[in-house]
Amino acid sequence: ALPILTSEGDRCAVCGPKRRSQWAQQRGPSPYADPQWRKLSAQKRKEQPWCELCGHRGSPQNPLTADHLHPLNQGGALIVPTYMLRTLCRVCHGKITKHK
Repeated sequence: ALPILTSEGDRCAVCGPKRRSQWAQQRGPSPYADPQWRKLSAQKRKEQPWCELCGHRGSPQNPLTADHLHPLNQGGALIVPTYMLRTLCRVCHGKITKHK
């Protein structure tokens, strides 16, 4: 019999915790837990309440996220002006950033 896959966010129940654990070991706590970032992200999603690529307006299964135009892993800053962010749905964000 084939295993039944369950989802935890945008990753399966096995890969989600594994990926978070890898992040913590490699980089320490996620910068996205920062209260200043959470406020900035919410502000951007309020200004632009749909995905800039596909037009999706967000849902529990595919929520909107604020994405840095200059990624953190390429030297970008966490806290930037909102014009340096774009609103993407989780599906488009995953396609663009190619998270693994």
